[in-house]
Amino acid sequence: MRTVNKGDELKTGPIMVGIFSYIAFAGGLDIQKVMDSYSTSTRFNIGGYRGRAIEEGDYINFKHTDISFRQISGRNVSSFSESRSSGPVSIRVIPSSEQPALTDVISESFYSQKYTISSKSDRMGYRLEGKRIEMDDQISIISEGTVWGDIQVPPDGQPIILMADRQTTEGYPVIGTVCTADRSRLVQCPPGTEIQFTQINVEEAQTLLIKQMDWLKLQQERLNDFASQNKQSGEALEVLERNQVNDLINIVKGSSFSQFSYSDKHIKLDIDHQSVRVQSK
Repeated sequence: MRTVNKGDELKTGPIMVGIFSYIAFAGGLDIQKVMDSYSTSTRFNIGGYRGRAIEEGDYINFKHTDISFRQISGRNVSSFSESRSSGPVSIRVIPSSEQPALTDVISESFYSQKYTISSKSDRMGYRLEGKRIEMDDQISIISEGTVWGDIQVPPDGQPIILMADRQTTEGYPVIGTVCTADRSRLVQCPPGTEIQFTQINVEEAQTLLIKQMDWLKLQQERLNDFASQNKQSGEALEVLERNQVNDLINIVKGSSFSQFSYSDKHIKLDIDHQSVRVQSK
């Protein structure tokens, strides 16, 4: 796999708001599974490709190379997003069992004020900056297992939201946990983003999650329908393929890529800003 130089971008449509983008490879990548996962932990240099970020010159084989452009062209997933007005990003939180011990004053202050995501945030925790939460030094917390989205209040009074690479146990008071349905929205917030927490109960959080899962199920059904519709006559498929190739050429031409190559059992493409070479197999 050829990596993209820093600064290169592929313009495929509207700009997505967020700090992370995702790419899926048809057929899967041939990398070793570690602890039942293909993901990478750069903090501990394990998983993925040599436990580090992909660099220019790296090559990764595909598990299956018989996936054709014809099979995957035209597939897309609609955006799952709620309308958002200007102002702080709203993040919904389920209160922890410890919240009564934190007093009503602390709870009210936490939900009424706005926080800014710190530049010191990472995959272990998103650090927040805002008005200090004054904790009672007498509050005693027994160490317990962590949950993705737990909001800790350390001695400095600046909350930390535990993320995917969080530690296994915690000893700081936890004021609440970000609901599962809002985790992806939180992750995509870059440093400097202003957020505000809203308290919800477990039942409301479950309803939000069910709504999100229903949407994912709908996307799967749409992709299955597309696969079924793709079993058309050979002539219709050739027309579809030509249209998708033209779209791909326009995308590459409008990007900052110096060269793009693609090949499967049906077609071979070589595209740069001076020429386009298309060869049927």
